[in-house]
Amino acid sequence: MKGFIDKYLHKLSSQGLCGYDGAIFIALDDVPYSNRPINSSLLKVFELIHINTLLIARPSEPYLSSIIGVLRANNDVDKIIPADCETRTFFHDIPVIDNDSPENIAKALSNRKAALFRDGRIVSCGTVSPEQAYIAFSSVCFSLFVKYLFDGLKGSVGDIRPVLEGIIRLLPQKVYLTQTYDTELPLKHTPRDHNEAIRQIVSVGKAMVDLRLVDSYFGNISCLVNDSIYITQTGSSMDEIAQAIDIIPLRGGSTTGITASSEFSAHRAIYERTDLRFILHGHPKFAVIMSMHCHYTSCRGDNCYRACDKERHIGESPIVSGEIGTGTYGLLNTVPKAMLNKGRAIVYGHGVFVGSREGFQEALRDMIEIERYCFKQYMDLIRAP
Repeated sequence: MKGFIDKYLHKLSSQGLCGYDGAIFIALDDVPYSNRPINSSLLKVFELIHINTLLIARPSEPYLSSIIGVLRANNDVDKIIPADCETRTFFHDIPVIDNDSPENIAKALSNRKAALFRDGRIVSCGTVSPEQAYIAFSSVCFSLFVKYLFDGLKGSVGDIRPVLEGIIRLLPQKVYLTQTYDTELPLKHTPRDHNEAIRQIVSVGKAMVDLRLVDSYFGNISCLVNDSIYITQTGSSMDEIAQAIDIIPLRGGSTTGITASSEFSAHRAIYERTDLRFILHGHPKFAVIMSMHCHYTSCRGDNCYRACDKERHIGESPIVSGEIGTGTYGLLNTVPKAMLNKGRAIVYGHGVFVGSREGFQEALRDMIEIERYCFKQYMDLIRAP
């Protein structure tokens, strides 16, 4: 168990989510294990609810300032409800806990994966492994970062400009603060064989994590090689996917598709309807924020993520609605059509799909270009008189 705890502590630290020494990670094996000395009362949480891992940590910046900003603007509520796709599908809402008694923690986590303390700390849990607690922690950081900056556009959290300057300094410069981005990764051409396809997917997955274009385990990658779709598996971490890639015939069934990304149907529809051969899907933060910023006032707005009928764009990127999966409002019904022209689409509150005919490098550049453009648009709106 110590090895698992150390692995996810390293991920939390390397991805800028919290300090390595600032987290309490408790896991049950034959006996409880913790990376730090703990108050024994925390072990009571394991008696009150069925979990095997508990993670408590104060997020690093820029996430902490975002979370504190959201809490201050909602100081009388017992839960926070962000509007992004991850929250809708993964959390529904994020409970707010007044103190860290075992009873309060257990109550909050009895039907949620994570919760907030009013001082900005996050508590998350896993019922099977430490990995689940890490994913939930990461997703709360993402969701509340997006919520704080989105609410800043609406003016519902006050003037965020003083805090925003500090946030900007901590963003990946290669994405937000330089004019161009190039990569020396071997991603410029179509894979010649199976092994090269795997190597390219692994390389671009690590690049997406390093550039913070995906958070925790959300996002997916695919390419079409010899009429087969190589696609990352559902729930796979983008920086360790060598053993988590499925190969599925473009036409014809395969039981392998059972473990493929939950957005496999959208990827396959894109390949069937376009001449694209490489697809990246990520959750760049400012693209998610700007996708939800809309000037239309005549609609109610509570169904925008699912079935918006307005034609909207950010630069050359169309914004579409849609849900994960294959239902009436599934992304396979909206994203492929949007990608026919420029090979790119932004899904409301969800993230970016980019495709390329040439290789992953072109797709990665397009995703960075979209995120950089959305960042500029956001800053222009915030700085406007």
